[in-house]
Amino acid sequence: MPRNTSRTAPDLSIVVPLFNEIGTLEELHRRLTQVVTLLGLDTEIIYVDDGSRDGTRDALAALAAYDPRVRAIRLARNYGQTAALAAGLVRTRITRPTNGKTRRPRAIGCTWCSTWSSTA
Repeated sequence: MPRNTSRTAPDLSIVVPLFNEIGTLEELHRRLTQVVTLLGLDTEIIYVDDGSRDGTRDALAALAAYDPRVRAIRLARNYGQTAALAAGLVRTRITRPTNGKTRRPRAIGCTWCSTWSSTA
């Protein structure tokens, strides 16, 4: 799996705020990594755990250990999606935000690709 081993920022950072997403996290990550692979860019995926109590934290730690593109941020308690998104955004260079739900992943990927192509 690609990893940005230099000190330079990745080409793309994706921020995903999560709250109690243990049931969808694996599928979400699978779909995101499919899109990221198609993009062919040096990418990081920043998951922000917004105080989950359902095992999301442990699942994120496992993902980060397995996939070097993953960065996991854990908030001490639930501050809400906007605060979680902000916590991730301050650690990025380029972002295209989404959420932890698995709705419309192919449409999201197409939007990312067209947005990236028109701004790169």
